[in-house]
Amino acid sequence: MKHDRKDDALLKRYLKLLEYELALTEAQSDLIRFAEVTMPVDRYMDDPSKSKYLAQPHHRFMARIAHQVEVGELLKLLIRTAPRHGKTELMTLRFAAWYFGKYPERDIIVGSYNSRFAEDLGGQVKEILRSKRFRQVFPDFQLEKEAVDHISTTQGGNIYFIGRDSTVTGRGADLLILDDPIKNDADARSGDFREKLWQWFTQTFLTRRHTDKSAVVVTGTQWHEDDLFGRLTDDSNPVFSKKLSEGFEDFKLPAIAEEDDPMGRKPGEALWPERFGIRYLEEMQEANPQSFSALYLCNPVPSKGAFYQTDGIFEYDSHELPERLTIYMAGDFAVSTGNINDRTCLIPYGVDDRGDAWIFRDVVWGRIASDAAVEAVIDLIKRHKPVFFYAEKGQIMKSIGPFLSKRMEEEGVYVPILTEMRTVDKVQYAHAARNRCAQGRIRFPRFAPWWSNAKTEMLKFPNARFDDFVDTLSIVGMKLNQYTGPGANLMKKPEERGSWGALKKEFSRQDRERLARNSRAGW
Repeated sequence: MKHDRKDDALLKRYLKLLEYELALTEAQSDLIRFAEVTMPVDRYMDDPSKSKYLAQPHHRFMARIAHQVEVGELLKLLIRTAPRHGKTELMTLRFAAWYFGKYPERDIIVGSYNSRFAEDLGGQVKEILRSKRFRQVFPDFQLEKEAVDHISTTQGGNIYFIGRDSTVTGRGADLLILDDPIKNDADARSGDFREKLWQWFTQTFLTRRHTDKSAVVVTGTQWHEDDLFGRLTDDSNPVFSKKLSEGFEDFKLPAIAEEDDPMGRKPGEALWPERFGIRYLEEMQEANPQSFSALYLCNPVPSKGAFYQTDGIFEYDSHELPERLTIYMAGDFAVSTGNINDRTCLIPYGVDDRGDAWIFRDVVWGRIASDAAVEAVIDLIKRHKPVFFYAEKGQIMKSIGPFLSKRMEEEGVYVPILTEMRTVDKVQYAHAARNRCAQGRIRFPRFAPWWSNAKTEMLKFPNARFDDFVDTLSIVGMKLNQYTGPGANLMKKPEERGSWGALKKEFSRQDRERLARNSRAGW
């Protein structure tokens, strides 16, 4: 029997057509298949097996979670993973387009940190919806109106693209996707910014749900312990709401696996080894441990610390405290500020002949009223008789200062109070103390009851909820730099009587006495 090549060609063409139709059918119900089909290779437009989208295990893991959202099994979702690992592509762009294709009568809101970026996301979603492959997957889908921040269908559905600065009045949704609510670590470090984001999320974004069955998906980076992710997941956070957070499933997919990895990876395994191998990740980690921890490990605080590090914090036992010390005090008042995270911190410390600081055991640290804070200062002055009391100039010192001056007069205790205005951000201001600590030139009492919490705050800085102790320690560091020069690490011999060095010390003593007399004259 003669073989007919035409029949073979027709059969191959028929099978190829069936394969194409099968791919389109699978894409209707499978998010990964949808991503593959809607990202074709230009040279192989008729071959659905060729795709620019190369799904990895973590993509399939996220897709399974997205399917739970789509069918209503999961209504609140948090996902954090490393940058450039396909989170936005799959969980925002493809998921929004796929969901809209399946349910063209429903409403979707896609939000981000500002309206410009949200509109960029909208432009990419529109490209998917206009593509030939999308129309083949969902042939009944028809666009009716397109605007910069809005797409509507003939079936009555809408997608809105909003930023935190956008107006959403009158708009609601069955699915709400919030992609990267925080732009960077600089925004996250601002307490005012974090509070405004929280208010926008709870009072604006979440109120756009059509019903209590509407789904909410939040993806991004946790930059700070007290940011949106922290407030939704950390029950020790003062603003944590058990009712609001109930039902949120939190998935962290770090670039390097840790214990109890949600995907079952072994500790140390890379999330996408073909693209971002361990060597590359270790290079990035060494370059900037703090940012790497937030961006790649889904943890705003590196385990060994970032700004302050464990091997740069030195402790002492009570018997090691030198007898010959010049005593100072530093204070950071945080009373009546309205910020529930702020605490007053008063640090008495001694400086030895080398210029090294020894933090005393009786640090005062906590949320206390203004009158209690003043009495604590008076008590520490009586106990230690410091040469100077340093504080940061600001509204609180302006209000508390006259009261403190009055109480000093009443109690007969006097110390010059020196204040200065901080002109740089917290991180820059903390460099002097950090550098001193790293050199072992500021020592902390390991036997003090507050030390464990203070050390934790130092290791978490600048991404911790609290930074009162660090702020006060920054004052200590700045003053050490001012009053101990580059030769302060050398033991100095006593000056001979009548020498120029002895005269300088006498002039310095007279200057301190003059400052003390001035301080008694009023604030």
